[in-house]
Amino acid sequence: SHQQSRIRVARQRNPLRPEEEKLIGFCIFWVVEDELQILQVAVSPSFQRSGVGRLLLHDVEKIAKLEQASNLYLEVRASNSPAIALYQSCDYQQAGIRKKYYRSPAEDAAVFVKKLEFPALQIRRS
Repeated sequence: SHQQSRIRVARQRNPLRPEEEKLIGFCIFWVVEDELQILQVAVSPSFQRSGVGRLLLHDVEKIAKLEQASNLYLEVRASNSPAIALYQSCDYQQAGIRKKYYRSPAEDAAVFVKKLEFPALQIRRS
């Protein structure tokens, strides 16, 4: 069964004008069965390396746990060292390479996976 894409966003409010806020990052994903596929993570250049990407990943991980998706997957350009460093620091493990996955320019994708642990349910006998 195909799920619709979902999005989590990060916004920054203007402290002088609280009604003003700007989008500073987003994460698009979907959940199918016990897998959550991260389709895109983007952070505004001026907010990169400030924790926004990590916050978005943690937010999506909470959703995965709520929906009992035990595997998170994503692809990233093999040359995107900053993103790869972020994913590895969030306990994603490289699971493979998709040859010529990206176009313009053509490039391989590194596939990353993170397995979530669900504590076993405690069954009490009376």
